[in-house]
Amino acid sequence: MSEYVCVASNGIPPDESWTVKLLVTFSPLVQAQSEVVQASVGSMARMVCTTEAWPRPEMGWEKDGEPIYESNNVAMTHTVSGQYHSVHILEIRNVQQSHFGVYRCVAKNDNGIHHSQVTLQRSQEDVPSSPPELEFYSQARRHESRNAPTTHSGMKKRHLFLCGFFSIIGNQKSRNQLEFINPFTRISESNRGKVGQLH
Repeated sequence: MSEYVCVASNGIPPDESWTVKLLVTFSPLVQAQSEVVQASVGSMARMVCTTEAWPRPEMGWEKDGEPIYESNNVAMTHTVSGQYHSVHILEIRNVQQSHFGVYRCVAKNDNGIHHSQVTLQRSQEDVPSSPPELEFYSQARRHESRNAPTTHSGMKKRHLFLCGFFSIIGNQKSRNQLEFINPFTRISESNRGKVGQLH
């Protein structure tokens, strides 16, 4: 905005003057303060956009192409600083999974329309970790891999450990009676033929 003063004088006081204000109109220019905002579930998220335009624009927020309205969990505020400049804030209280996504702050006046995008992401610290059982299993598998025997006899022992916890021992025992075989104990030649198949 600029002011111009027109003064008329004929040498006889008083002089006459007129003031003219010149306002330059232009379409909105919107810029997001941060293009990515992170928040955890249950916390509060704040998205900020700055706008420059004249005349002052109509401002709104959208998500997935749908307008956003104020509610118990959603608040929209704005402040004006200067002739053309304004700041617009969208606050989401008690963030839920459905709130994550892409938002747009849209400004419109008689000269045009403009928008900027803000992506609301779930905070990395808030992402659930693997269940303890899976983590323990993974660590156990890594430990087994590091300590696995590489010899042929060792591979036999490991095979017995995985597949032969219980075996039928000869004909001297009932088919329903099971005996545990330690896979890490060497099987003697006399007992090697007595190891049956699992039933």
